[in-house]
Amino acid sequence: MLREESNIDTDNSASPPILDDCAKELLDAAPIAFYLLDKNLRVIEANTKGIQLLGKKSRAEVLNKNIIDIAPGIPPIHIHSYKQVLKTGIPKISLNIKAWPTAGGNKYINSMRFPVRDGLGIIVMDITDQYKLEREFKSNKIRLKELASAYVSSQENERELIACEVHDRVIQLLMRSCQLVENAKQDDTNSEKTRKSLTEINDIILKTIAECRLITKQLYPSVLSEGGFVSVITEELNALKPNGISTELITDKVDKISKPIAEVIYRIFHEAVWNAQRHSKASHIDVILKLVEDGVRLVVIDNGYGFNPYKVLQSGKFGGLKSMRRRAELMNGSFNIESELDKGTSIEAFIPFSVGYKNHA
Repeated sequence: MLREESNIDTDNSASPPILDDCAKELLDAAPIAFYLLDKNLRVIEANTKGIQLLGKKSRAEVLNKNIIDIAPGIPPIHIHSYKQVLKTGIPKISLNIKAWPTAGGNKYINSMRFPVRDGLGIIVMDITDQYKLEREFKSNKIRLKELASAYVSSQENERELIACEVHDRVIQLLMRSCQLVENAKQDDTNSEKTRKSLTEINDIILKTIAECRLITKQLYPSVLSEGGFVSVITEELNALKPNGISTELITDKVDKISKPIAEVIYRIFHEAVWNAQRHSKASHIDVILKLVEDGVRLVVIDNGYGFNPYKVLQSGKFGGLKSMRRRAELMNGSFNIESELDKGTSIEAFIPFSVGYKNHA
């Protein structure tokens, strides 16, 4: 078997061999540092990577020396662990721990200690690159959550701005037009036909004002920022009754969830109910809104026509479904659709508390 090239002096004269040549070659080729210690914590065998990890260049610098002397700065908890394994005979594993100073700056290792005859075996794996990648991944995940929350917040801010613009400019102009029409109706010189036309115009303007107010409310329900989350949903469900759609809301105390979560849940709810009304032609809608262990769960079930979710999502006809899924996924949540032709539709979304503080009293 060929020995891996190394600048480590592997002269065996420094100590009687503990392992045969084949075992040593295997250990030198392995991506681990390996040590054998006696009951006094003296090193009686070490492979090439083990010698390197101690900051040494030859076996003579390591063998028959106490691990405390050749690895200055090794944490006392490590020494205590070695002694415990020797005393109890129970192996121990430590993951993601910082290596001792002689191993090099900012190195992280996994370490396993196990009894071997009258001594101790130690296997150390350098996981510095993996550790750094995991830290970077976690950091990026946190940043992604922050960006997702900022994205949703910017959308809501834009909706609020549009709602204010519609209220302050469009509705005010319509109300002024309505007053002008009312004034014109009072003119005695108008014919009956003109008065009738003016009345019709006035009715259309009043309906337009009502629609604008409804749109501004849907764009940004003010009670979302006031903690009246359930009242918004209840009001929207009650508004369906004149259209022949019965509803039932099953909920618990979810009013005190954070604003970012409330906004996302509301948008998904609104889109699901809108689809049930407009596309499914449902006559009944059930809404379940519950706090679960680590987030908020929303379920919207209708008895409408139903559809093939896969085909619809692939076709892109119902952009609202993709929008709901995207909103949930942006907040690190989940989204699921179940539907069959003539059997209605069930939409479920889950948003974790991790995207916004759980604002319970």
